[in-house]
Amino acid sequence: MSTVARPRLEARSRWSSAAKCARQGAYGLLGVEPIEPDDRTKRLWIRGKQLGAYVADSFAEKYGEHNIIREKAVPWPGGILHTDVYVIPERVAVEVKSTSTPASILDAALTQLAGEVHFDPDTDAGLLALVNPSDLSMEFVPFRLTDEWIERVERIADEVMRAGASRGQMLPDRVCAKPSDGIGRFCPFISHCFEGWAPAPLDEISSIEVVELARQWVEAKQEYRRHKEDEEAAHGRYKEIEAALSAHLEPGRTYQVGPYQARRIVSKGRETFQIGRARKAGQWTELDDERWRTFVTVGQPSERYDIQLEGGGSIDYGEVPF
Repeated sequence: MSTVARPRLEARSRWSSAAKCARQGAYGLLGVEPIEPDDRTKRLWIRGKQLGAYVADSFAEKYGEHNIIREKAVPWPGGILHTDVYVIPERVAVEVKSTSTPASILDAALTQLAGEVHFDPDTDAGLLALVNPSDLSMEFVPFRLTDEWIERVERIADEVMRAGASRGQMLPDRVCAKPSDGIGRFCPFISHCFEGWAPAPLDEISSIEVVELARQWVEAKQEYRRHKEDEEAAHGRYKEIEAALSAHLEPGRTYQVGPYQARRIVSKGRETFQIGRARKAGQWTELDDERWRTFVTVGQPSERYDIQLEGGGSIDYGEVPF
């Protein structure tokens, strides 16, 4: 796929922001003043820099410091992006993310990595390094740039540049449905983006039957959570006892322990394949769908409900509910 020639600007737009939300990237290009980050956000940035250096050190140890580039600067249409680690002999861009819940950031992280690969003519592939900040364990997701990824990256860049050329008259669509959604994306432009915004009025159901069902659902969910907390506490105690027993019982042997027979059973870890992650990373294609279709099962669609009492609190209808 050919890349449309565009002017490349040393601008305030960050590719890492545009990868999460093209409008966020556009605001940076337009020079919208970001809000001052709070102390927690600043600490998270510091931690991210530290973990980026931690991963870079591991690549330097393997390939030599002279064979890696830390924070490699790469031009993109909205300015300059920075690849966390570039491995010269492998021609691989490495993007480092600090997370204990990879699924929640995977799409934006891979989009960011796709841009780092696409906009750098010296890069052939990517590697997403997911670092758990609690124990510094690392998980690597290999990335291959596909036509679909190129199209997505180019579209984001076009939307950002179009917003700049129109002086903000042609902004990309919002990713967030409401202002609070921007918090998880560390968006510094929430107030500006949602200035004058008001939520759309909700469709109203006044049926007494449906209102009663909603009330019952809320109470049943509260009861379920109480039982689940008790169950989780009991399970925690159960696992603590097992940990203590493991010091006395060898796997595969049966013991007579007073009036009990005790056996410690150790099973091999379960093998799983994350096909959704492989698709996002460009490692699983339509040809793989065809080749492995006999071994792939697709579950039925699922649904869930979310019912909350407006304004919080509990429901109390007194002696006569309606």
